[in-house]
Amino acid sequence: MEGTCKFCKSDLEKTETVCSVCGIDNTKSKKELNKREKKTKRYCTCVGWLGVICVVGGIATIVTSFGETNGLMFYGIIRGAVAIVFGYGLTEFKRWAFFVGLTIIVVNVLFSVVPPFDPILLLVSFLYLWFLTNPTARAIFLRKKSSAKEVTQIQTPKDEQSQ
Repeated sequence: MEGTCKFCKSDLEKTETVCSVCGIDNTKSKKELNKREKKTKRYCTCVGWLGVICVVGGIATIVTSFGETNGLMFYGIIRGAVAIVFGYGLTEFKRWAFFVGLTIIVVNVLFSVVPPFDPILLLVSFLYLWFLTNPTARAIFLRKKSSAKEVTQIQTPKDEQSQ
């Protein structure tokens, strides 16, 4: 089966029906998914939308930075470009996007607590941190390189407790 996964939209290998990103059997319908697979599908959708928001935010940052002075304009362009690349990585479930995202969050937290204090940036940074470090989202990013046979054996901590 060659094509894309109908749950996370990533590329599928020719002979395998289980997606190497989300770990869901592509032959199942939405009604046949178990609780873990529904949760993984929901997180895949959220990661994709998070990536789109980052791309739009990066473009907005670049556009609004052109009215600033030279130093701030350069900073805005760099920050916007990083957000666009990060957003693309999220929409493609790239492994490096997970680690770049954590780095961006740490930098945002450092910038938000330095005067002038920016509580909105701090709140958004903590929401991103909570989302990216969630076991389900982390598993999506870290199983990108694994084969489909390994993916079916990967379980989140809650799955192991229920057995």
